[in-house]
Amino acid sequence: MGVLYLDASAAAKLIVDEQESVALAAFIREHLARQPGSRSPVSSPLVSSDLLRTELLAVTGRVGGNPDDARTLLRSVQLLALTPAVCDAAGRIAGAVVGPALGSLDAIHLASALTVVTHIDWIVTYDKRFRDTARSMGLEVVAPE
Repeated sequence: MGVLYLDASAAAKLIVDEQESVALAAFIREHLARQPGSRSPVSSPLVSSDLLRTELLAVTGRVGGNPDDARTLLRSVQLLALTPAVCDAAGRIAGAVVGPALGSLDAIHLASALTVVTHIDWIVTYDKRFRDTARSMGLEVVAPE
């Protein structure tokens, strides 16, 4: 099964109407339509860090969105546990970035993605620093527009 890893910048576009929302939803629908059955340890074609739960609920509070929309989306995403190993890896990633600093939350997302990297087709993000760091690590990144 090919997997899309969603960071908060992408997932937020699925619950709040933004310029790229329609293109992102279409990209995800097309990706899901192409998925054959699989015995992958990843149980959903959409994954993210458990951190996404906090980030999406915060987005709905800041922009006046509906928290139920966030919860509905979260039910369709396999949330990866925020373990000590992921936190340690995130610290190493954030500390190794040359140039503009990668934020701690983005580093956690990247470290989480790396735990299932062999199953990921694309990391979906609209965050430039996250995108650049992920690409520098050899990961495929997309931002449908």
